[in-house]
Amino acid sequence: MKSRKVKTVIKLLFSSLILIYLFTKAPINQVLQSLEKVQIDYILIASILYLMAQVLSAYKWSLIARPLGFNRKFINMVAYYFIGMFFNLFLLGSIGGDVVRAYYLGEKTKRIIQAGYSIFIERYTGLLALITILNIALLVSFKEGIVPSFACWSIIGGTVIVWIITIFMPKILTLFPLIKKWGEKISLQKMKIYWDNPELIRGPILISFLFQTTFVFIIILVGRGFGIRVPFYYFFIFVPLGDLLSIIPVTMNGIGLREGCYVFFLHLKGIDTSVALAFSLICLIVVWGVSLLGGLVYLFGNFDRKEVVNSISA
Repeated sequence: MKSRKVKTVIKLLFSSLILIYLFTKAPINQVLQSLEKVQIDYILIASILYLMAQVLSAYKWSLIARPLGFNRKFINMVAYYFIGMFFNLFLLGSIGGDVVRAYYLGEKTKRIIQAGYSIFIERYTGLLALITILNIALLVSFKEGIVPSFACWSIIGGTVIVWIITIFMPKILTLFPLIKKWGEKISLQKMKIYWDNPELIRGPILISFLFQTTFVFIIILVGRGFGIRVPFYYFFIFVPLGDLLSIIPVTMNGIGLREGCYVFFLHLKGIDTSVALAFSLICLIVVWGVSLLGGLVYLFGNFDRKEVVNSISA
């Protein structure tokens, strides 16, 4: 418990240091001036679109969970999903909300492992779509040298490897006994149903591509609100990169790393740092605003509250 608190403090410190550094490059008064000039209608449309995209993600999760024996009503899946988003903000970690989702979907502790696998696959398919979209954008812009060639080829090579492992995992488990033994320890065979019936996962993967593409367009809309005019494909590079950086567990929920990525890439296109920083903060607020709706669902819905908090704290 003590080590968890130490890690939390360290992550908060890193996030704070990055944000402080960014504000040294763009004084607060300049950032506030940029915020005053933003066109609110773009931000509202982006927020509504993000809300709809999250409902779509909940639907994807329901498709993934169904083969594992979870035949919940769609409205319940949406509720669990949004509660998870809320807890991802306030449990000060990127997977705290996933634990809550697994708790509710798994009927408290009866089938929490299977529920956890459904969430893992939901996350994993999203990551596959994200890195694939990034690869396409890098190839389209390769001649411009936006990202160094060695980094481009590293990302592309890594993505190819991830896809190969994903597709051929059953054969890999057969060929390598040590990996098979490790897979048995974490009950990897429970996911065999998706490899045996690939049609079960095609829909969720397509939805993942739709969601990730929609999210980039949401960020583009926020950019338009600030008068940011850079090529569309450029957003498809730095937005996925920002999301990938936010996964690195050195800051609190990626705060600081994502914003720094946005500011850096927009600066390369001549966007003033104060505008870029204000833009990145509004992007964060759009995400947080929708996530806060999960708090309302949690407070006013018929959910066990004390038990779930105790299970997370344990």
